[in-house]
Amino acid sequence: MTALVILGSTAAFIAAVLLIPASVTFHYDGLFTVKVRVWFIRLRVYPAKNVRQAEEKGKPAKQKKEKQTILERARVAIALLKTFFLRFDRLVSHFVISPLCVQIRAAGENAHQTALLCGELSALVFPALKFLESRVKRIQPDICIFPDFALEKTQCKIHSTLRVMPLFVLIAVLGGLMAYVRASAKGRLVQAPKEARVKETKQETI
Repeated sequence: MTALVILGSTAAFIAAVLLIPASVTFHYDGLFTVKVRVWFIRLRVYPAKNVRQAEEKGKPAKQKKEKQTILERARVAIALLKTFFLRFDRLVSHFVISPLCVQIRAAGENAHQTALLCGELSALVFPALKFLESRVKRIQPDICIFPDFALEKTQCKIHSTLRVMPLFVLIAVLGGLMAYVRASAKGRLVQAPKEARVKETKQETI
């Protein structure tokens, strides 16, 4: 009887862990941070340790020189996002993104470039938002892109929280492992006849 109680309690605990949504919070305001929350446990998984130590000491962390423009970075980020969402479409269909706050204050060298940059960023961001809306379960966007003629450099702020049940993540991981095993097995089955033919060819040559 005691064993059944222990097994039942363990199963109930595992079910609760898998069915209660976990959340991942992304924030960017000059520094990119990622926080994960599962139940009452909160973890800061990014930035790296050296950046955290620099913040604690009051010294700014060394940042790499910006070689890419904001347009190039936006194109790369959106391309990576689309690749991930298409690759894991079954898992993504269970995502709840709330909120998705994006604020971009576009700034160029002059008024013409500022307006042009604002239009180009809008042409990138809003189609990407439509793509997200078609893939996830629910999304609550708050997108604001506007020209700021007083700024010398474009400013971007992003804050978003993604929620999903760990059960769906587990199913996606297991499905990926099974697909990998099947692909490996097929590769071995295809490779075996080829090796046999090579051996036969060598024997005939000898």
